[in-house]
Amino acid sequence: MWLAPEIVGGGTAVESKPADIFALAMLALEIFTGKLPFEEQGRTKAANRIRKGERPQFPQNAEDIGLTIQVQELLESCWCQDPEERLTIEEVVSVLEGFLRDDESGGRPSIDQNPGEPTPDEDHPSIEPQPPTPGKHPSSSTDIANLPS
Repeated sequence: MWLAPEIVGGGTAVESKPADIFALAMLALEIFTGKLPFEEQGRTKAANRIRKGERPQFPQNAEDIGLTIQVQELLESCWCQDPEERLTIEEVVSVLEGFLRDDESGGRPSIDQNPGEPTPDEDHPSIEPQPPTPGKHPSSSTDIANLPS
C-alpha cells in the first residue's frame, strides 16, 4: 500500500484523489519493474523517504522495460510533494490516451502538452476497442489456431 507524503507525514491529511494519484504512480512503477519501490528499505524507512520528498529511482534498463522518458515524466508528475501540483485522474487518462495515439502513429508522446488543449490527433475519432476474433490473440493478427505444434 502506497501512501502519499501528506498522509505518511502524520499530519491531519486524509486520503484524497491526489493521494490516490500518488499511489497509482507508485503501483505503476512496481508493475513495470516487478519490484517494490524502495525495496531495499523497510516500510518505515520508505515512508520517511517519501515524506522527505525522495522518490524511487528509475532502473538503468528503464527504456527496455517500457519506462520511456515520457512514462517517467508522467510518474514524476504524479509524485509531486504538493498534492495540488499532482495530475488529476482526467489528466493522467488524457496523457495515456496520447501515448496510445502516438504509439499508433509512431510519434513520441509528451506530458508537456496541456491536456485541455487540442492536439493534432484529436480531430480523429477516438479508438474504440474491437471485440476479439475467435482463434486470434487480441493484440496479434496471427491466427493462433493455425500455429505449428
